[in-house]
Amino acid sequence: MSTASHQAVFQTANPHALATILDAAETRRIIACRDIFDLSGTKLWARDQPVSQALQRKLMDRKLRQPLEACLMAEDGVTATTLRDTVQALLGLDTALAELLRPHAGRIADEVPRLPLHPVVQLLLTAAQSSRPAQFVHAVQAMALNGALALARGATTVDLRMALLAGLMHDLGEMYIDPVYGEAEADRQLDVSSYEHLVVHPHVGHLLVSQLTDYPPRLARAIAEHHERLDGSGYPHRLRNEQISPQGRLLAVTEATLGVLRSDRAGAPEAAAALQRASVALRVVPGEFDMAWIGPVASAARP
Repeated sequence: MSTASHQAVFQTANPHALATILDAAETRRIIACRDIFDLSGTKLWARDQPVSQALQRKLMDRKLRQPLEACLMAEDGVTATTLRDTVQALLGLDTALAELLRPHAGRIADEVPRLPLHPVVQLLLTAAQSSRPAQFVHAVQAMALNGALALARGATTVDLRMALLAGLMHDLGEMYIDPVYGEAEADRQLDVSSYEHLVVHPHVGHLLVSQLTDYPPRLARAIAEHHERLDGSGYPHRLRNEQISPQGRLLAVTEATLGVLRSDRAGAPEAAAALQRASVALRVVPGEFDMAWIGPVASAARP
Protein backbone atom coordinates (compact mmCIF):
# COMPACT_ATOMS: atom_id res chain seq x y z
CA MET A 1 0.00 0.00 0.00
CA SER A 2 1.37 3.41 -0.93
CA THR A 3 2.19 6.20 1.52
CA ALA A 4 -0.72 8.21 0.14
CA SER A 5 -3.08 5.30 0.81
CA HIS A 6 -1.75 4.96 4.35
CA GLN A 7 -2.27 8.65 5.02
CA ALA A 8 -5.83 8.42 3.69
CA VAL A 9 -6.72 6.20 6.66
CA PHE A 10 -6.56 9.24 8.94
CA GLN A 11 -7.59 11.91 6.42
CA THR A 12 -11.20 11.60 7.53
CA ALA A 13 -12.47 11.06 11.06
CA ASN A 14 -13.12 7.39 11.77
CA PRO A 15 -16.73 7.16 12.99
CA HIS A 16 -16.04 4.55 15.67
CA ALA A 17 -13.01 6.32 17.15
CA LEU A 18 -14.83 9.64 16.98
CA ALA A 19 -17.90 8.23 18.72
CA THR A 20 -15.72 6.90 21.54
CA ILE A 21 -13.91 10.23 21.91
CA LEU A 22 -17.19 12.17 21.93
CA ASP A 23 -18.65 9.83 24.51
CA ALA A 24 -15.58 10.31 26.70
CA ALA A 25 -15.88 14.08 26.29
CA GLU A 26 -19.13 13.92 28.25
CA THR A 27 -17.10 13.32 31.42
CA ARG A 28 -13.51 14.32 30.48
CA ARG A 29 -12.09 17.63 29.28
CA ILE A 30 -11.09 16.92 25.69
CA ILE A 31 -10.25 20.02 23.65
CA ALA A 32 -8.74 20.97 20.30
CA CYS A 33 -5.02 21.55 20.73
CA ARG A 34 -4.89 23.36 17.37
CA ASP A 35 -7.34 24.76 14.85
CA ILE A 36 -8.94 22.02 12.75
CA PHE A 37 -9.13 22.68 8.99
CA ASP A 38 -10.43 20.67 6.08
CA LEU A 39 -8.35 20.28 2.91
CA SER A 40 -9.91 23.35 1.32
CA GLY A 41 -8.77 25.52 4.24
CA THR A 42 -12.17 25.88 5.91
CA LYS A 43 -11.81 26.17 9.67
CA LEU A 44 -14.02 23.57 11.31
CA TRP A 45 -13.10 23.91 14.97
CA ALA A 46 -11.10 26.42 16.99
CA ARG A 47 -8.10 25.72 19.17
CA ASP A 48 -8.96 25.30 22.89
CA GLN A 49 -12.63 24.69 22.07
CA PRO A 50 -14.01 21.70 24.02
CA VAL A 51 -15.10 18.74 21.95
CA SER A 52 -18.86 18.26 21.64
CA GLN A 53 -21.40 16.51 19.43
CA ALA A 54 -21.33 19.55 17.16
CA LEU A 55 -17.85 18.49 16.05
CA GLN A 56 -19.27 15.29 14.59
CA ARG A 57 -21.60 17.30 12.36
CA LYS A 58 -18.75 19.58 11.28
CA LEU A 59 -16.57 16.63 10.32
CA MET A 60 -19.16 14.79 8.28
CA ASP A 61 -17.71 13.82 4.87
CA ARG A 62 -14.77 16.23 5.34
CA LYS A 63 -11.18 15.41 4.48
CA LEU A 64 -8.88 16.98 7.03
CA ARG A 65 -5.60 18.83 6.65
CA GLN A 66 -4.27 17.00 9.72
CA PRO A 67 -5.53 13.80 11.37
CA LEU A 68 -8.20 14.49 13.96
CA GLU A 69 -6.27 12.49 16.56
CA ALA A 70 -3.36 14.94 16.25
CA CYS A 71 -5.70 17.92 16.74
CA LEU A 72 -7.24 16.87 20.06
CA MET A 73 -5.94 16.44 23.59
CA ALA A 74 -7.33 15.17 26.89
CA GLU A 75 -6.45 17.73 29.55
CA ASP A 76 -7.52 15.48 32.41
CA GLY A 77 -6.68 12.21 30.72
CA VAL A 78 -4.79 9.03 31.47
CA THR A 79 -1.25 9.52 32.74
CA ALA A 80 1.61 7.14 33.46
CA THR A 81 0.65 7.43 37.12
CA THR A 82 -2.88 6.29 36.24
CA LEU A 83 -1.35 3.25 34.57
CA ARG A 84 0.83 2.48 37.60
CA ASP A 85 -2.16 2.68 39.94
CA THR A 86 -4.18 0.37 37.69
CA VAL A 87 -1.34 -2.16 37.68
CA GLN A 88 -1.17 -1.98 41.46
CA ALA A 89 -4.89 -2.73 41.62
CA LEU A 90 -4.38 -5.77 39.38
CA LEU A 91 -1.62 -7.02 41.66
CA GLY A 92 -3.95 -6.80 44.63
CA LEU A 93 -6.26 -9.43 43.15
CA ASP A 94 -5.92 -13.15 43.82
CA THR A 95 -5.82 -14.10 40.14
CA ALA A 96 -3.62 -16.03 37.75
CA LEU A 97 -2.51 -12.80 36.09
CA ALA A 98 -1.39 -11.40 39.43
CA GLU A 99 0.64 -14.56 40.01
CA LEU A 100 2.44 -14.02 36.72
CA LEU A 101 3.14 -10.37 37.52
CA ARG A 102 4.24 -10.57 41.16
CA PRO A 103 7.85 -11.74 40.62
CA HIS A 104 8.48 -8.56 38.65
CA ALA A 105 5.98 -6.21 40.31
CA GLY A 106 8.59 -3.87 41.77
CA ARG A 107 10.44 -3.30 38.52
CA ILE A 108 7.22 -2.81 36.57
CA ALA A 109 5.92 -0.33 39.16
CA ASP A 110 9.19 1.61 38.87
CA GLU A 111 9.18 1.78 35.07
CA VAL A 112 5.53 2.41 34.23
CA PRO A 113 5.53 6.01 35.57
CA ARG A 114 8.51 6.73 33.31
CA LEU A 115 6.77 5.65 30.11
CA PRO A 116 6.49 8.39 27.47
CA LEU A 117 2.82 8.74 26.55
CA HIS A 118 2.42 10.41 23.17
CA PRO A 119 -0.58 12.80 23.13
CA VAL A 120 -2.38 10.71 20.49
CA VAL A 121 -1.97 7.56 22.58
CA GLN A 122 -3.01 9.42 25.73
CA LEU A 123 -6.14 10.68 23.98
CA LEU A 124 -7.19 7.22 22.82
CA LEU A 125 -6.42 5.58 26.17
CA THR A 126 -8.48 8.25 27.92
CA ALA A 127 -11.38 7.66 25.54
CA ALA A 128 -11.13 3.91 26.14
CA GLN A 129 -10.99 4.31 29.92
CA SER A 130 -14.19 6.37 29.88
CA SER A 131 -16.16 4.67 27.09
CA ARG A 132 -14.68 1.19 26.65
CA PRO A 133 -13.44 0.30 30.15
CA ALA A 134 -12.94 -3.40 29.38
CA GLN A 135 -10.61 -2.43 26.52
CA PHE A 136 -8.65 -0.09 28.81
CA VAL A 137 -8.22 -2.78 31.47
CA HIS A 138 -7.09 -5.24 28.80
CA ALA A 139 -4.49 -2.71 27.60
CA VAL A 140 -3.06 -2.32 31.11
CA GLN A 141 -3.08 -6.08 31.66
CA ALA A 142 -1.18 -6.59 28.40
CA MET A 143 1.28 -3.83 29.30
CA ALA A 144 2.07 -5.46 32.64
CA LEU A 145 2.23 -9.04 31.38
CA ASN A 146 4.34 -8.15 28.34
CA GLY A 147 6.75 -6.39 30.68
CA ALA A 148 6.83 -9.30 33.12
CA LEU A 149 7.57 -11.84 30.38
CA ALA A 150 10.33 -9.59 29.02
CA LEU A 151 11.86 -9.26 32.50
CA ALA A 152 11.76 -13.04 32.96
CA ARG A 153 14.25 -13.21 30.08
CA GLY A 154 16.52 -10.46 31.41
CA ALA A 155 15.22 -7.46 29.47
CA THR A 156 17.26 -4.25 29.59
CA THR A 157 15.55 -1.05 30.70
CA VAL A 158 15.10 0.01 27.06
CA ASP A 159 13.64 -3.36 26.07
CA LEU A 160 11.38 -3.36 29.13
CA ARG A 161 9.94 0.03 28.23
CA MET A 162 9.36 -1.10 24.66
CA ALA A 163 7.59 -4.22 25.95
CA LEU A 164 5.41 -2.18 28.29
CA LEU A 165 4.45 0.27 25.55
CA ALA A 166 3.78 -2.49 23.03
CA GLY A 167 1.44 -4.22 25.44
CA LEU A 168 -0.32 -0.98 26.28
CA MET A 169 -0.91 0.03 22.66
CA HIS A 170 -1.34 -3.32 20.93
CA ASP A 171 -5.12 -3.03 20.51
CA LEU A 172 -5.47 0.69 19.79
CA GLY A 173 -6.57 -0.32 16.29
CA GLU A 174 -9.76 -1.70 17.84
CA MET A 175 -10.88 1.87 18.41
CA TYR A 176 -11.38 2.07 14.64
CA ILE A 177 -13.75 -0.87 14.25
CA ASP A 178 -17.30 -1.30 15.47
CA PRO A 179 -17.02 -2.27 19.18
CA VAL A 180 -19.32 -5.23 18.60
CA TYR A 181 -16.39 -6.89 16.81
CA GLY A 182 -13.76 -6.14 19.45
CA GLU A 183 -11.67 -8.75 21.22
CA ALA A 184 -13.58 -8.17 24.45
CA GLU A 185 -16.31 -10.14 22.65
CA ALA A 186 -13.91 -12.76 21.33
CA ASP A 187 -15.20 -15.51 23.63
CA ARG A 188 -18.09 -15.97 21.24
CA GLN A 189 -17.64 -17.83 17.96
CA LEU A 190 -16.74 -15.38 15.20
CA ASP A 191 -18.61 -15.55 11.91
CA VAL A 192 -17.01 -14.49 8.63
CA SER A 193 -18.22 -10.89 8.87
CA SER A 194 -16.97 -10.51 12.45
CA TYR A 195 -13.58 -11.97 11.52
CA GLU A 196 -13.22 -9.63 8.55
CA HIS A 197 -13.73 -6.64 10.83
CA LEU A 198 -11.50 -7.87 13.66
CA VAL A 199 -8.61 -8.91 11.40
CA VAL A 200 -8.03 -5.27 10.39
CA HIS A 201 -7.14 -3.92 13.82
CA PRO A 202 -3.42 -4.92 13.99
CA HIS A 203 -2.83 -3.16 10.67
CA VAL A 204 -4.69 -0.02 11.76
CA GLY A 205 -2.78 -0.02 15.05
CA HIS A 206 0.50 -0.22 13.14
CA LEU A 207 -0.48 2.73 10.92
CA LEU A 208 -1.61 4.74 13.92
CA VAL A 209 1.65 4.30 15.81
CA SER A 210 3.93 4.63 12.78
CA GLN A 211 2.23 7.69 11.28
CA LEU A 212 0.81 9.64 14.21
CA THR A 213 3.46 9.11 16.90
CA ASP A 214 7.24 9.24 17.18
CA TYR A 215 7.72 5.81 18.77
CA PRO A 216 10.43 3.54 17.28
CA PRO A 217 9.48 1.49 14.18
CA ARG A 218 10.01 -1.78 16.05
CA LEU A 219 7.15 -0.85 18.38
CA ALA A 220 4.75 -0.32 15.49
CA ARG A 221 5.95 -3.57 13.92
CA ALA A 222 5.24 -5.56 17.09
CA ILE A 223 1.71 -4.17 17.20
CA ALA A 224 1.18 -5.24 13.58
CA GLU A 225 2.36 -8.76 14.44
CA HIS A 226 0.58 -9.50 17.71
CA HIS A 227 -1.88 -11.93 16.09
CA GLU A 228 0.69 -13.60 13.82
CA ARG A 229 1.80 -17.16 14.58
CA LEU A 230 5.13 -18.87 13.86
CA ASP A 231 3.39 -21.60 11.87
CA GLY A 232 1.72 -19.09 9.55
CA SER A 233 -1.77 -19.55 10.98
CA GLY A 234 -2.12 -15.99 12.30
CA TYR A 235 -3.35 -12.72 10.85
CA PRO A 236 -3.39 -10.28 9.13
CA HIS A 237 -0.45 -11.35 6.93
CA ARG A 238 0.07 -15.03 7.87
CA LEU A 239 3.74 -14.39 8.63
CA ARG A 240 5.99 -17.31 9.59
CA ASN A 241 9.02 -17.89 11.81
CA GLU A 242 11.74 -15.27 11.26
CA GLN A 243 9.30 -12.97 9.44
CA ILE A 244 7.95 -12.13 12.90
CA SER A 245 10.09 -9.89 15.11
CA PRO A 246 11.11 -10.92 18.66
CA GLN A 247 8.84 -8.19 20.05
CA GLY A 248 5.96 -9.48 17.91
CA ARG A 249 6.52 -13.03 19.17
CA LEU A 250 6.47 -11.82 22.75
CA LEU A 251 3.30 -9.81 22.23
CA ALA A 252 1.59 -12.80 20.59
CA VAL A 253 2.24 -14.90 23.71
CA THR A 254 0.98 -12.10 25.94
CA GLU A 255 -2.22 -11.70 23.93
CA ALA A 256 -2.89 -15.44 23.77
CA THR A 257 -2.27 -15.84 27.51
CA LEU A 258 -4.70 -13.05 28.33
CA GLY A 259 -7.24 -14.63 26.01
CA VAL A 260 -7.21 -17.77 28.15
CA LEU A 261 -7.24 -15.79 31.40
CA ARG A 262 -10.16 -13.58 30.28
CA SER A 263 -12.55 -15.60 32.42
CA ASP A 264 -10.01 -15.86 35.27
CA ARG A 265 -11.68 -15.75 38.68
CA ALA A 266 -10.16 -14.74 42.00
CA GLY A 267 -9.08 -17.45 44.43
CA ALA A 268 -6.02 -19.66 44.67
CA PRO A 269 -7.51 -22.92 43.22
CA GLU A 270 -9.10 -21.08 40.31
CA ALA A 271 -5.91 -19.11 39.60
CA ALA A 272 -3.79 -22.27 39.53
CA ALA A 273 -6.22 -23.93 37.13
CA ALA A 274 -6.24 -20.86 34.87
CA LEU A 275 -2.44 -20.85 34.70
CA GLN A 276 -2.45 -24.52 33.74
CA ARG A 277 -5.02 -23.86 31.00
CA ALA A 278 -2.89 -21.00 29.65
CA SER A 279 0.24 -23.15 29.65
CA VAL A 280 -1.52 -25.93 27.76
CA ALA A 281 -3.14 -23.54 25.27
CA LEU A 282 0.24 -22.03 24.38
CA ARG A 283 1.78 -25.46 23.71
CA VAL A 284 -1.09 -27.50 22.31
CA VAL A 285 -0.23 -26.66 18.69
CA PRO A 286 3.50 -27.33 18.21
CA GLY A 287 5.34 -24.44 16.57
CA GLU A 288 2.55 -21.88 17.00
CA PHE A 289 4.29 -19.72 19.62
CA ASP A 290 7.90 -19.00 20.57
CA MET A 291 8.80 -21.43 23.37
CA ALA A 292 11.26 -18.96 24.85
CA TRP A 293 8.42 -16.58 25.76
CA ILE A 294 6.11 -19.40 26.88
CA GLY A 295 8.61 -20.49 29.54
CA PRO A 296 7.57 -18.08 32.33
CA VAL A 297 3.89 -19.00 31.90
CA ALA A 298 4.68 -22.72 31.97
CA SER A 299 6.87 -22.27 35.06
CA ALA A 300 4.13 -20.38 36.91
CA ALA A 301 1.66 -23.16 36.08
CA ARG A 302 3.74 -25.88 37.75
CA PRO A 303 2.50 -26.97 41.22
